[in-house]
Amino acid sequence: MNPLVSIIMPAYRCEEFIEESVKSICDQTYREWELIIVKEQEAGSIDEAIRKISDVRIRVVALETGAGLTAAFAEG
Repeated sequence: MNPLVSIIMPAYRCEEFIEESVKSICDQTYREWELIIVKEQEAGSIDEAIRKISDVRIRVVALETGAGLTAAFAEG
């Protein structure tokens, strides 16, 4: 897979929205993308929601707890 577009999604305390957000990206007609979800290590509920969506274009990166939004974008 050689995606032309990389989407970086920081995820923190978004359990109620993450599944809908990821599905929205997956449902786009443009297909040459990758989604990099950057979350804090302790975000267990986020993991459960992401596992429900099976797509090889989705990657999850875990940061140390308390790293913050700027660190999430930099890591992504």
